[in-house]
Formats: sequence, C-alpha cells, structure tokens
Amino acid sequence: MVSWVAAVLVISAAVVSAYPAKDPVIGKWSEGLRYDYLEDDAGKVHLVDNWMKISDFDRLARYNPDASNRYHLFTSNTGLYHLTTNPMHPYSRG
Repeated sequence: MVSWVAAVLVISAAVVSAYPAKDPVIGKWSEGLRYDYLEDDAGKVHLVDNWMKISDFDRLARYNPDASNRYHLFTSNTGLYHLTTNPMHPYSRG
C-alpha cells in the first residue's frame, strides 16, 4: 500500500512539474529591459513588453479580420450634400 501511494505521488509530481507555467516567456526581442517605452507614428508613447509569451501567439491565432475588424460608413443627410452632388441614374445619359 505504501509503495502504491509513493508511486501515485511520484507520478503526480512528474505531471505537475511537466505542466508549463501559466504564461511562460518563450522569446525575448532584446536582452535589455523587459518593458520599454516606444513611440508610435502619431507620437504617442506606449509601455510595451519586449518578451514574447504564449498568450501572444494565442491572441494572434484567434485573430479573424472578418470578425475582429469593424467598418463604419459615415454618410451625410444635410441639405448641403444634395446641393454639391450630382447623382447618376442608371438610365440617364452622360
């Protein structure tokens, strides 16, 4: 009985130790600091993580442009719109 309990404990310890951490770091962009401030194209400064984690790949794998991107069509219903446009009808000439 004692050997059976010991075997179960050893197998459980092996399984738990082989299981990865919650979000392990799998790559580093640079050997410097983990977090750095970077400036975007608009000049706004952002705090970014320089290390790549498994959750980063998970987020990229789930990206679906058809479902994730939103497109908005802005139209105008003012009187000025009707004065400045010349709509073409399908049966009109030139």
